[in-house]
Amino acid sequence: MKTSILSLNFFVLQIMGFWRPPHWSSPLKIIIYNFYSCLMCFVLYSVTVSQLIEMIRSPGTVDDFINNSRVLLTMMNACAKSLSFITRRVDILRAIDIIATPPCSPRSAAEAAIQEKYDRSIRTNSIIYGTFIQTSVNTVILQTAMECIPNRILPFKSWIPYEINSDLTFWLTYMQQTVATYVTSYVNICYDTIVPGCMVQTCAQLQIFKSRLKDLCEHDCENNKHSGLQDLEYDDSVDKKLVSNCVEHHLKILKFAELSNSIFTSTIFTQFGISSLVICVSVYDLSKAAPFSPYFVEVILYLMSMMLEIYLFCFYGHNVTVESSRIGSDIYDLDWVSLKIPVQKSLLIIMTRSMKPLIFTSGHVVVLSLASFTSLLKMSYSAYNVLQQAS
Repeated sequence: MKTSILSLNFFVLQIMGFWRPPHWSSPLKIIIYNFYSCLMCFVLYSVTVSQLIEMIRSPGTVDDFINNSRVLLTMMNACAKSLSFITRRVDILRAIDIIATPPCSPRSAAEAAIQEKYDRSIRTNSIIYGTFIQTSVNTVILQTAMECIPNRILPFKSWIPYEINSDLTFWLTYMQQTVATYVTSYVNICYDTIVPGCMVQTCAQLQIFKSRLKDLCEHDCENNKHSGLQDLEYDDSVDKKLVSNCVEHHLKILKFAELSNSIFTSTIFTQFGISSLVICVSVYDLSKAAPFSPYFVEVILYLMSMMLEIYLFCFYGHNVTVESSRIGSDIYDLDWVSLKIPVQKSLLIIMTRSMKPLIFTSGHVVVLSLASFTSLLKMSYSAYNVLQQAS
């Protein structure tokens, strides 16, 4: 199985300890990496649980509760995403293998150019998104360090089952929370680029599929110019093979999209719920913060990160739906008169299937589309109004 697809994203996830390279065969390397994965899981989950316990024990004022819940919800989201990568590893590799092998792999220079175009788009989006998120996280960590270290307080309000009076315990706990923050950041970056990356790969395969349909039509039209019986018999066999490859390719695209959706849909649903809460909480915090203060800038960056996160899912999910719905019209635009009857019948079956476009969903409930993004913002604004009235 190959992981050249989305290689940059999986490499970062590998460094974080949540993606063991599938080509590793050494038992020692696997054991060491599994231990490292357990360590990173412990760091992330322990900090998340300690925050949750402390919030239940002493919620504080409404403003304190809202401020603390923003960080807690984000870490809980990262826990769900990391767990998704670990538990659905085999399915993710299956999905990658579908588009990395024939008939989905490029077979010509033109198809390779199409694939490279979409791969470059994924890399560019991943770098830009990752840079923005990590810049925001670094800004928050530096600001927190300047406030917390002189006063010897921890970055997050957490329940600690031991005293942190000594330098050793304080710094160990401080570093644990800082590392957990970075792990949360990178897990979110990887997940938020891998899932849209799968959607972009679906669009790439649809474009390659359309290119092959045009090649099939041109080949069939060229064959019809021959009049020899021997040529016709040979060309019929070639046509059958080309049509069979197109049908198989279309089925593989459907399988990849459906498998990708089944892998990530539950976590996306969790993210939609958490992000809607985080957005309304961030807007509430923003209304209370002094304009252009350090805290105001922190909340602005956080709010923009959450909105961009959801927008990527909805935007690329919308693109998949639009691209897949155009297959029928693209087939209809082919030179049908010049095609042989068996070819027309096969294309008609593909057209019939394309009447039901591909959709990516959130928990099989919400369709990932631009309309869903707008609805999420409206729901977050409604929740914000409730918070304003309650306070």
